[in-house]
Amino acid sequence: MRFPRRRRLHLSILLLPAVLLVGTAGARAAVPARIVSTNLCTDQLAVALIGTERLASVSFLAADPTLSNVVDAVRDLPANHALVEEIARFDPDLVLAGAHRERRLNDRLRRLGYRVHALAAPNSLAELRRAVTDLAAVLGVPERGAALIAGMERDLAALAADAGAARPTALVYRPNGYTSGAGTLVDEVMRLAGFDNLAARSGVAGGGNLSLESLVVAAPDLIVFDNPGERGWSLAQRLQAHPVLDRLRPGTRFVALPGRLWVCAGPWIVEAAARLRAARNR
Repeated sequence: MRFPRRRRLHLSILLLPAVLLVGTAGARAAVPARIVSTNLCTDQLAVALIGTERLASVSFLAADPTLSNVVDAVRDLPANHALVEEIARFDPDLVLAGAHRERRLNDRLRRLGYRVHALAAPNSLAELRRAVTDLAAVLGVPERGAALIAGMERDLAALAADAGAARPTALVYRPNGYTSGAGTLVDEVMRLAGFDNLAARSGVAGGGNLSLESLVVAAPDLIVFDNPGERGWSLAQRLQAHPVLDRLRPGTRFVALPGRLWVCAGPWIVEAAARLRAARNR
């Protein structure tokens, strides 16, 4: 049935408030108010962007001071172990999770009707910028995301501007000889700090293992260990305390950076770059 033009105009005017009301309600509903984070990296980025007021639960790893930069902030929040039963108890309107290890969990949550934002681990500063921008939009704080990125880039640019011409070699050496080569955020941060990443020079692409023999032959100017004060507590870490490493001194320096600065990408990589720069200057 087709109404006369004047009547159609009257109907449009009458329906306009209802349309505006529905649009406003939809916009409000899009901003999550009860958020459950099941992944250490989403825990930390969420806290950096919105604090803890809208977080109903975070992963149990957020309370581990060797891995997390937000221990004090999440102290009073319930922890979860990425189990559907735990998540459902909080009736979240948004679940933040990792994109890879938690893929099956994410699929199951979506089938149950939950809204899920999956974060892929950034392998570069460009990917980190996109990850923060996307998450900030989902959380309804795009301006906060832009400010976080701007501050991080400003601080990193200041470090890079003072790099100088000389580029000593450095190697991040984690438990079991795990290291970060070309195409990783760690490699990019090391270069910004004024180092030549020995793992990348040795042909390691992405993450990989470097034997103790290869390390000794390469004799980098700097070796970076994880978690100061905890070397040797596991078999995997005993490699970092091998007596042969002492033979590299005094030509090789050693520095310990907290693992929390490397485990997840975020604004705390500025601290990692600054500590590396301080080690280079020394």
